[in-house]
Amino acid sequence: MVRLAGKLDGKTIELTTVSGRQPGIWQVRFEFVLGETPVDSRDTLYVQLLDQAGLPLSDQIYIDTFSDCEKKPGVVRFKKNR
Repeated sequence: MVRLAGKLDGKTIELTTVSGRQPGIWQVRFEFVLGETPVDSRDTLYVQLLDQAGLPLSDQIYIDTFSDCEKKPGVVRFKKNR
Protein backbone atom coordinates (compact mmCIF):
# COMPACT_ATOMS: atom_id res chain seq x y z
CA MET A 1 0.00 0.00 0.00
CA VAL A 2 1.02 3.61 -0.48
CA ARG A 3 0.05 6.43 1.90
CA LEU A 4 -0.07 10.12 1.02
CA ALA A 5 -0.41 12.32 4.09
CA GLY A 6 0.23 15.83 5.37
CA LYS A 7 -1.24 19.25 4.66
CA LEU A 8 -2.21 20.83 1.35
CA ASP A 9 -3.69 24.32 1.05
CA GLY A 10 -4.49 24.29 4.78
CA LYS A 11 -6.32 20.96 4.62
CA THR A 12 -5.24 17.67 6.19
CA ILE A 13 -4.63 14.93 3.61
CA GLU A 14 -4.67 11.21 4.53
CA LEU A 15 -5.03 8.93 1.50
CA THR A 16 -4.05 5.31 0.99
CA THR A 17 -4.06 3.30 -2.23
CA VAL A 18 -2.87 -0.07 -3.44
CA SER A 19 -0.16 0.05 -6.08
CA GLY A 20 -0.71 -1.93 -9.24
CA ARG A 21 0.39 -2.54 -12.77
CA GLN A 22 -0.99 -0.55 -15.66
CA PRO A 23 -1.66 -2.53 -18.84
CA GLY A 24 1.37 -2.51 -21.15
CA ILE A 25 3.67 -1.01 -18.52
CA TRP A 26 6.13 -3.20 -16.63
CA GLN A 27 6.49 -0.89 -13.65
CA VAL A 28 4.13 -0.91 -10.69
CA ARG A 29 2.38 2.44 -10.37
CA PHE A 30 0.18 4.41 -8.02
CA GLU A 31 -1.59 7.74 -8.35
CA PHE A 32 -3.31 10.23 -6.04
CA VAL A 33 -5.68 12.97 -7.21
CA LEU A 34 -5.35 15.95 -4.87
CA GLY A 35 -8.02 18.22 -6.30
CA GLU A 36 -9.20 20.18 -9.31
CA THR A 37 -6.94 23.22 -8.87
CA PRO A 38 -3.13 23.06 -8.77
CA VAL A 39 -1.61 24.36 -5.52
CA ASP A 40 1.96 25.18 -4.50
CA SER A 41 3.31 23.26 -1.51
CA ARG A 42 6.77 22.48 -0.23
CA ASP A 43 7.60 19.72 2.26
CA THR A 44 4.05 19.47 3.63
CA LEU A 45 3.00 16.18 1.94
CA TYR A 46 4.72 12.83 2.08
CA VAL A 47 4.36 9.38 0.54
CA GLN A 48 5.25 6.18 2.36
CA LEU A 49 5.07 2.47 1.58
CA LEU A 50 3.05 0.35 4.02
CA ASP A 51 2.62 -3.38 4.48
CA GLN A 52 -0.81 -5.04 4.50
CA ALA A 53 -1.15 -4.35 8.24
CA GLY A 54 -0.51 -0.63 7.67
CA LEU A 55 3.00 -0.71 9.15
CA PRO A 56 5.70 1.42 7.45
CA LEU A 57 8.02 -0.27 4.95
CA SER A 58 9.77 2.97 3.95
CA ASP A 59 10.69 6.37 5.30
CA GLN A 60 8.36 9.30 4.72
CA ILE A 61 9.35 10.86 1.38
CA TYR A 62 8.32 14.53 1.20
CA ILE A 63 7.04 15.85 -2.12
CA ASP A 64 6.29 19.30 -3.55
CA THR A 65 3.28 20.35 -5.63
CA PHE A 66 3.05 23.26 -8.07
CA SER A 67 0.34 25.69 -9.15
CA ASP A 68 2.12 26.08 -12.52
CA CYS A 69 0.57 23.54 -14.90
CA GLU A 70 3.70 23.66 -17.08
CA LYS A 71 5.70 21.90 -14.38
CA LYS A 72 5.75 18.12 -14.50
CA PRO A 73 3.93 16.14 -11.81
CA GLY A 74 6.07 14.54 -9.14
CA VAL A 75 7.39 11.04 -9.55
CA VAL A 76 8.59 8.98 -6.59
CA ARG A 77 10.46 5.75 -7.23
CA PHE A 78 11.00 3.31 -4.40
CA LYS A 79 13.89 0.89 -4.68
CA LYS A 80 14.19 -2.22 -2.55
CA ASN A 81 17.53 -2.16 -0.76
CA ARG A 82 17.27 -5.15 1.57
